[in-house]
Amino acid sequence: MENQVQTKTIPEGVKQWNWGAFMFSIFWGFGNRTYWPLLCIIPLFNFIWMFVCGIKGNEWAWRNGNYSDVKTFKLVQDTWNRAGLAAFIISLIFIILYFLFYQTTDKFKWDKLLSRYLMIKRNNRQFLLMRKNNPSREGLFYHNIIVNSQRYARF
Repeated sequence: MENQVQTKTIPEGVKQWNWGAFMFSIFWGFGNRTYWPLLCIIPLFNFIWMFVCGIKGNEWAWRNGNYSDVKTFKLVQDTWNRAGLAAFIISLIFIILYFLFYQTTDKFKWDKLLSRYLMIKRNNRQFLLMRKNNPSREGLFYHNIIVNSQRYARF
């Protein structure tokens, strides 16, 4: 019985890229009774195997499925292809947005932290000069107002 499955000829219209097998490898494999995509569970190897699933996915699905003609097969796989392509585009958009905003917010965070550090350092210098000139408790009180109000102020 297995020899019949392996020798099943693959029509020319079936051999093409499958976005569903590429993006949803494991789920696509269960849905098409193809278990090679389970190798995507292996860390790091899955990045390579996703491409193999995208390339060989239609062939595996044709061999393991009970499709009578290419038209029926394409109708089923077109649904997977649309979903996989949509997931790929959405993932790509999120990755691009992440790197665009991560770069700007990361730079902003460091600038903000540096300016706060310099402000606190300047205020501590002012406090030490104030304490040296006026060792009373008033200097401490005014220093707390100056430093704490600027330390916790939002930019």
